[in-house]
Amino acid sequence: MNDNLSKILKLTSDLTKQELMLLNQAIVALIKTKQDVDFKIAAISFNKGDIVSFIDSSGVRINGVVTRKNLKALQITTPDNYYVNIPATYVKLEKTPSKNLVEFRRKIAPTHEEMCAIPAIEIKKNSFH
Repeated sequence: MNDNLSKILKLTSDLTKQELMLLNQAIVALIKTKQDVDFKIAAISFNKGDIVSFIDSSGVRINGVVTRKNLKALQITTPDNYYVNIPATYVKLEKTPSKNLVEFRRKIAPTHEEMCAIPAIEIKKNSFH
């Protein structure tokens, strides 16, 4: 057992039930605060348009695109147009996404360069040269 934990347990042995309940509330609040900080730090590392994956509740790996960034969570949209808000700590950036995912990302979250290239492509199509 950790030395710090042993010291804390020794100190708590003299506490009343009411004091232990207050201590428990303080510990739970501290855990939630640390978890919120972890979520916020993780969310900073993602951007709208990133191709990512996460493991769903049944253990299946789901791929998608970040379509919205909230303070602690990301909105991920999948190629079948299902979206989920998920804490950023559960999301992993895809280093080598499939061509289908890249095309899907271009449709739902194009980069500035991709948006600027669209009119140029349309102009070339309609050109008589």
